[in-house]
Amino acid sequence: MLKLHQNNPYNRQEQKKRDDKLISWIIADQQPFTVVEEEHFCSLIKLLDSHYDVLTRQATKDMIIAEYNTRRNKIINDIQQIPGKISLTADM
Repeated sequence: MLKLHQNNPYNRQEQKKRDDKLISWIIADQQPFTVVEEEHFCSLIKLLDSHYDVLTRQATKDMIIAEYNTRRNKIINDIQQIPGKISLTADM
């Protein structure tokens, strides 16, 4: 399997910007955490940005869980700010 975890030429801020975009894509496209370890995906990323150090599966999982918790807490806070009662429905 192709490993991209090499010396990272990007500073932390630049690496984080790319990591955040990768996490956003994984969430929006409902990709598995393991996509970051797939050979063809790694080859594509290496071709598009040879300096980017792709996240590990565990780091990807941790960042997605952190993003989930952030969004969940924001929703809870937003709902608590609503005066009066609310009703939530869902079609399943």
